[in-house]
Amino acid sequence: MCGITGAISAEHSEQITLLLSRLAHRGRDGQQIVRKTLASFAHALHAIVGHELQPFEAEDFVFGVNGEIYNWQELGAKKEERCKNDAHLFFSLLTDLLKNKRLTKESAATIEQEVLSLLDGVYAFFLYDVKTNNLVLGRDVLGVKPLWFVSDEEKFLFASEKKAFADVSPAIPEELNPRNLLFFDGMHTSFIARSFFSLSENNEFSLEDHEPDILLEKFSCDSSALEAFRNDLRGDISKEDFEKLISHISSLLVRSVAKRIPDVPAAVLYSGGIDSTLLAFILSKLGKDIVGVMAFAGEETEEVKRARMTAQTLGFPFLAAPITTQALLARLQLVPDHIESADPVKCAIAITFDAAVEALHGKRKVIFSGLGADDIFIGYKRMLEGAAITEDSLSYLRRLYERDLYRDDVIAMLHQTELRVPFLDKALVSFLLSLPSTLKVGAKDVKPLLRAVASFLGMPSHMVTTQRRAAQYSSRVTHELQRLLKDDVLLETLSLPKKPAHVRELFSLLTAHRIPLASLLSTGKDSVLALHVQQNLNYAITTVVTIASKNQDSFMFHTPTIELAKLQAESMGLPLVMQETRGEKEDELADLRTALLRAKETFHIRGVVSGALFSNYQRTRIERVCDELNLKCYSPLWHMEQRAVMKMLFAGKFSFMFTKVAALGLDASWLARPITESDLVALEALHAKYGVNIAGEGGEFESLVLDAPLFSKRINIETKIVQDDELSAHVEIVGAGLTEKK
Repeated sequence: MCGITGAISAEHSEQITLLLSRLAHRGRDGQQIVRKTLASFAHALHAIVGHELQPFEAEDFVFGVNGEIYNWQELGAKKEERCKNDAHLFFSLLTDLLKNKRLTKESAATIEQEVLSLLDGVYAFFLYDVKTNNLVLGRDVLGVKPLWFVSDEEKFLFASEKKAFADVSPAIPEELNPRNLLFFDGMHTSFIARSFFSLSENNEFSLEDHEPDILLEKFSCDSSALEAFRNDLRGDISKEDFEKLISHISSLLVRSVAKRIPDVPAAVLYSGGIDSTLLAFILSKLGKDIVGVMAFAGEETEEVKRARMTAQTLGFPFLAAPITTQALLARLQLVPDHIESADPVKCAIAITFDAAVEALHGKRKVIFSGLGADDIFIGYKRMLEGAAITEDSLSYLRRLYERDLYRDDVIAMLHQTELRVPFLDKALVSFLLSLPSTLKVGAKDVKPLLRAVASFLGMPSHMVTTQRRAAQYSSRVTHELQRLLKDDVLLETLSLPKKPAHVRELFSLLTAHRIPLASLLSTGKDSVLALHVQQNLNYAITTVVTIASKNQDSFMFHTPTIELAKLQAESMGLPLVMQETRGEKEDELADLRTALLRAKETFHIRGVVSGALFSNYQRTRIERVCDELNLKCYSPLWHMEQRAVMKMLFAGKFSFMFTKVAALGLDASWLARPITESDLVALEALHAKYGVNIAGEGGEFESLVLDAPLFSKRINIETKIVQDDELSAHVEIVGAGLTEKK
């Protein structure tokens, strides 16, 4: 893991020195700057494979990469060319592709198929054509290696970390979406779509070519305990095929770990849970000398004690890193700036990770993490609520770069340690996505396939069934922060403008790092609640976007009362981007793209909030448009339990009514009146009797929010109820306006 940066501007020679200084912590094994007439580039080396300084130059091209390419020697042998390391191989492939050519958008588009598709590894790279002043940026499709850029009328800059741009440009930095290549022609940026992991139509997979892996000879590979896991699955698979399946996944995982084993000392971010324990077990069996490390605040938790015991059983040293109150206070003020986020969940996890990596004292240049296991092996209980579990897995993987990977990368590199994530191996992810959901979900436990793999490889049975809480809870960091809020003396040391009421407000008072977002506003309860939740996670909602569909039966967009979006936006003090659409199936996505592009150009948004609860049809299409526009996508209510959604509305004192009903048990008496907690009891009864979705996700009802915590004024309306047929009725808005809240 290294740092890369570049500047194309009139002052590039001076700017590159500043940019590199802000990335110096990412590579202390050597730093180098290459200056050209119109641009300058720099690289900070964290040496793992060789000690070759970058950027590289050849044939009027300049190249730099932050990454690890695991199959570089194999690719080099095929080329019959001696390459010094993986970076040299990468550059050689690119220059071969562009031999006797210049870097244009058309030639850049061929990089995906001709070069990147060959690479097995993680990377963020730049390639600059000195003769044309054209540049291409790219990163691995999951975004393990970070890359940011900023562009204004006078300059184009890029760097491994967002913080490098501070005070260099007034423009808001963007993180490059891993599913895009960025092309810069000296004046304008554009994106080239890349292929991502795909789902086969019938989730077909084949084990016909599976053969026992020689690496598995280092493990006991006992299939005697697999029957219990097979019987627990929702789907049917024969005993013989299940054993082949587990053997194949075991082979993929062991190979993923093996190819990532460095020649330098390594650690495991260790919790005693199934993910990190299995990684440590595999590393130990493969002969790697490792240390497990886990941080905690306050008293030692049961998770810490269990982690120490399992490490002792598996035969590797364990380092428990206590976070004192003073250290917690210091990290509380520093970590949000390190990860450039005010998100309280991210910050709490980052504090835990920061303390763990710091405890290694720079003696381990690589740390292994179980990140990604929950996403591919179905470890989040929310995922079990949906009908399309593998599609959910794919969506979780799309968000991983924003949700977890950048946070963990910058914290690791702050302590000169490289993060390695074997569960995000390309071959492993592809195969898991090819499996039917029913073979990845059990009746008794989450991640049954991963537990079966652990059992098959010979991990002690009591470790296979281990459960643990999320890092921010198992480390007690969130608990200690909550305790901190009750201690006025400790709070005074933070010099806060006011006493925070809860942990999320505490982080909002400590940092100004908020990503500007647009929120899709339909006027209904889900879109307004999603906006509210995302804002409470300390993201900046700077505009709302409404799609006014002429198709009353649109699958994508809420249509009743859409005209009231203007009043809601006015009450929230947010500008509204309104876009009309005919509502035809795929054309409406083009209209959504138009609206979001307007929001990005006008309000400089960097992401979009959606109120999607269970509709994969809606969410995946929004994600697709966001990818095209290099925008991040947030769905904070996704797979939230139906009753919990309604309870959150009541707890937040949202005032809403039903504007349309179309289900057994719901009649016109439900319309044009406030929905209260007593109505929730009635909805639950209708759910039990007729299967009515309590949150209305099945189209049983549509809603309209009249008041919410972020509304400055309340919406008052005059209505008329129209009976459509025996089972449906709707509200017509006769008049509407804003009034002062009482």
